[in-house]
Amino acid sequence: MIALAKRLLASGTAGTLSTLFSARGSTYRSSRVDDGQPAGDARRRRERWMPEEYVARVGERATRTAPAVMLRFSTHPDSEDDAPVLGCGGSIEVLVERLTPDHVAFLEQFASASECDDGSTLACRVTRTGESLSVTREWLRSDCRPASDPDLLVHDIPPVTRLLIFGAGDDAMPLCDIGASLGWHVSVVDRRARLATRARFPNARAVVASEWEEAVDAVVFSPARQRC
Repeated sequence: MIALAKRLLASGTAGTLSTLFSARGSTYRSSRVDDGQPAGDARRRRERWMPEEYVARVGERATRTAPAVMLRFSTHPDSEDDAPVLGCGGSIEVLVERLTPDHVAFLEQFASASECDDGSTLACRVTRTGESLSVTREWLRSDCRPASDPDLLVHDIPPVTRLLIFGAGDDAMPLCDIGASLGWHVSVVDRRARLATRARFPNARAVVASEWEEAVDAVVFSPARQRC
């Protein structure tokens, strides 16, 4: 996301940052299905829209004249609106902002926080003045939890999860891939340099080939946390 945002800004291409701001009820993602009639039938067929496509299309158009907009999705399966139907009575609000350099800085801070061994909290507040919106973001102390507010979105960023795999045999390769797919920080360690290679573990954050004593000093362990 960061690299894409930088490319858009550098090229002068219009871009948006979209954030799921609120969700109520069942909000699984779905497309708006057609009515099951043959292609040549004269009855109107519903057009398929994925929520992401709708947000990108409508959000980009709306932010040409406003820095931020809030998109709301119809939830009734019989709705005739253009927005995707989520089904099961659920509803969502998506905050769409015109992409700026400040958003790139925010994304970099968010990525850095997600790699830390200590959790952090970010508050995103929307201020509504008539039809216009303004958005502010603030990093909070770990012991500060704001009261519930419909115009406030709180991101709880958990500490990074570290997976240390000692032994670079064939059975460690799928384990590394599974951990990486979950967003974990995966390190692979083995004294056999022919096995502990980037070619075998492309999704590992760290691959260490050294004697065990040296390898333990080379990898990072999560700090011990007291359980309540």
